[in-house]
Amino acid sequence: MLVSWRYRERPGSLIQSFDPRAWWVFYACFLFSTLVFWDFRYLLFFFAIALFFVLTSRITWRESRRAWTFIGFFILFYTTLTFLTGRGGMEVYEQETLITSIQAPFSIFGWTPTIEITVERIFFAISQFLRLFSISSMTILIPYSLNPAHYGVAFHGLGMPDKFAYAMDLTMRFIPTFGRDFQLTLDAQRARGYELEKLSGGLVAQVRKMAPLIIPVTIHALIGSEDIIDAMDLRSFGVGKRTWLEKLTYRLRDYFLIPLGVLILVGSITLSLFGFGKFWVPPGMQEKYAAWVDVPKNRQEAIDMAMRACAAAHSTPEEQPAVSVAKLTTWGEAAKSLPAAAQQPDSFALKDTYWLVVLQGKWEHPGPVSVEPEKMPIFNRCILLIDIYNGERTLISD
Repeated sequence: MLVSWRYRERPGSLIQSFDPRAWWVFYACFLFSTLVFWDFRYLLFFFAIALFFVLTSRITWRESRRAWTFIGFFILFYTTLTFLTGRGGMEVYEQETLITSIQAPFSIFGWTPTIEITVERIFFAISQFLRLFSISSMTILIPYSLNPAHYGVAFHGLGMPDKFAYAMDLTMRFIPTFGRDFQLTLDAQRARGYELEKLSGGLVAQVRKMAPLIIPVTIHALIGSEDIIDAMDLRSFGVGKRTWLEKLTYRLRDYFLIPLGVLILVGSITLSLFGFGKFWVPPGMQEKYAAWVDVPKNRQEAIDMAMRACAAAHSTPEEQPAVSVAKLTTWGEAAKSLPAAAQQPDSFALKDTYWLVVLQGKWEHPGPVSVEPEKMPIFNRCILLIDIYNGERTLISD
């Protein structure tokens, strides 16, 4: 027997006061409109709409805490993972403005885990959270607020074919039915001495021990689907147009909700076509941390930056300078490679992390115009220090 979600009539619920067809139309418009934008300012509008319907749905935390816990964990995990790795965001923005970089004190096969916190990642995470929460919260309301008896008739009333309408009806009932069958099978196996809590061994061994649960539930699902198919065939389903027991009637508020959803969708598409709603970062924050953008991300970038800095401060060397040192280090370690006059950091510099690049070569300092070429000072070392937290550079030659 098919079961449905825990639906009940809730007096005063705003969602239940609408016709299911009107709500499905509004939900579809809301969904596609939300997917159009990446600008968190526009997404705040959809977040407010979703929050409004959640608060007026009269669904209690006790009823939906499992769904909210699962969705909340998924949203936080996915948003945090994207924020830490930057994956996904690079398709939306092309460059990042570095705020700080956190480097692990250990290495794995020569790779040092590093977390880069950038302005773009922060606002992309905010936009992603607003997007996911808005869509998820509106989706959670459906099984708790729409009458299961109206699933099929609602899609039929929207002009969908009978096969599609009934398929959507079965789809909405599949998860709770599967969950009911799983719980019944688990209780039956426990009554026979099966202890799920004592599963041990490797992955393959655990899957093998789950067979007393997986096999009965799967077989029951297949038998149930065969029963549904036979029942539909006996009633000549699909031969001609079907009639539905329930009848839905639009009311005045439904004629307001449907145009509102369509208006939101059309407005969102129009704004998108005119270039509005794309990923946005406050310009002030980008300008504030703009100096931090040009921080080397790896050893080769640090060497290239040192080559350019030394060539700009002095004359271009006749031969390619040799790289003596190029590494991430603390000031205390870097000071060992610096002249004595430069080994006086402040109290905070000892904790900072720097890219240290030491080049060995031959550079001539341009000097003032009055200095004769043969008297120009010669430098054999050019040292560049780059603070990875604020991008400050210190060029030292001796």
